[in-house]
Amino acid sequence: MKYLGNFFAMRWCNGSTGKLVFTDVVTRLTETVAAVKAADPTVNIIIAVGHAGFPVDLEVARQVDGVDIVVGGHTNTFLYNGTNLPSSEKPLGTYPYRVTKNNGKVALCVQAYTFSKYLGHLDIMFDDNGEIMRWSGNPILLDNSVAKDSAMEALLAPLKAHVDSKGNETVARSAVKLNSNCRVAECNFGNLVCDAWIHSNIMFGTDIKWARAAIAFSNSGSIRADINRGSISYRSLKTSMPFRNDVVTVTVSGVQILYDMSQPIGQRVIDMKLRCLDCEVPKYEPLDLSANYTVLTTSFLASGGDGYDVLVTGRLDFENLGYSDSAMVVEYMAALNKVYPTEEGRIRFVSGQPQETTPAPAQTSTPGSTHTRLNNSSGPTSPHSPSTTDSSAMSVTTAFSTTL
Repeated sequence: MKYLGNFFAMRWCNGSTGKLVFTDVVTRLTETVAAVKAADPTVNIIIAVGHAGFPVDLEVARQVDGVDIVVGGHTNTFLYNGTNLPSSEKPLGTYPYRVTKNNGKVALCVQAYTFSKYLGHLDIMFDDNGEIMRWSGNPILLDNSVAKDSAMEALLAPLKAHVDSKGNETVARSAVKLNSNCRVAECNFGNLVCDAWIHSNIMFGTDIKWARAAIAFSNSGSIRADINRGSISYRSLKTSMPFRNDVVTVTVSGVQILYDMSQPIGQRVIDMKLRCLDCEVPKYEPLDLSANYTVLTTSFLASGGDGYDVLVTGRLDFENLGYSDSAMVVEYMAALNKVYPTEEGRIRFVSGQPQETTPAPAQTSTPGSTHTRLNNSSGPTSPHSPSTTDSSAMSVTTAFSTTL
C-alpha cells in the first residue's frame, strides 16, 4: 500500500507563489501512480491525500487509475451514514462516498468536516488483488465523551498556561457588538479594522499630507468572528483576526468601487468617492482617474490574494510596513480604551439589497460542492454551506476606509 500526498488545486491566486509551477491534479497524479507502480509492481493499494476540495477529490477518484481512496479537505465536507446525526452538521452524502471509476472499478472518498470536530473512521476490506470488496465507517464526534490523551495534555500544559495568560489580557472595551458579517454589506468591525490602520499611520503625516495614506481596505474573509460588546480579550481578537498579515502600502492609479452586479463582468464599476490626503480637512472627493492613490491593505491582498491581481499588475509602488493587521488594531483599541464603531454608509446599496444564497449540491451521479476556504480568503466562514452574492440588480457605493 502506498500513500500519495499532498495534492491541492490552485483555483485562484491566494498569494505570491514565487517560482512554484502548478500543474493539473489529475494529470500529475496519473503520472505519479504510474511511476510508483513501475518502481514497485507489488503495490496494488494507493491512498491519495489532498486538500483540493470535494469536487476535485471526486475527479481524482474517478479519473486516476490505481487510486483506491481519496482523503480530502479544503471544502470541509461532512459525510455521514444514517439519520441519527451526532451534531448540527448536515451530511452532503454517505461516508465514505462511493465513486465508480472510468475503468468501472470502485474508489472511495472521505472528508471529516473541520476544526478537528470529528475523527474520520473507515474500515475497508480488500481482496488479494487490492480491489475494494466492502467498507464501513463514520466520522466520530470528538466531544467530551472521548477521553483526552494524558501524555499530550502534560506536554501542552506549560504552553497552554502561557497562551491562556496572554489570551486573557484585556485589550479594550467595546460599547457595541463588533459585527463580522462583511460579505455583502458594510460592517462596523471592518470599519474599525481599516480605521485602526489609518490611525497607526497618522504619525507619518507631513505638512502636506495628514497621514501616510487616507484609504484602507481589507478583504471580508480576514475577519472571521463577531465580538460581543464589553471587554475584548486578546484571545477573542486573535480568533476574529487569525491570519497575521502585514499591513502594506500600495500606490495605484485609480480605484472605483461603485458597481452594479447586474451588469456584465468588466462593466460593473460606476463611481466612487475617496478621502483626500493632501487636504487641510479630510473629506470625500470624486475619484480622479489621472491621480495616484496610496492605500493601506494587507500583504495577502497586495500579493493578489482573493483574485485581486490588479494590486500586483496595476500598482506603481509597494512597501511592507512590517506591522501585522491585528497588531495595529490592538494598538488602536488600547489607545482609545473604549470603541464604538458604527456603520456609516461607506457601502450603500442604491438599487436593491444583495442576498446570500446557499446553492444546492448538483444533482448528478456524484454530489457537487462549492468551495469553502478556511484560509485568508473571502470565502464563507461557514465550513459546510458556502454562500455567494446574489447577482440580481444592485449597485454598491463604497467610500473608504472599509472592507471589500
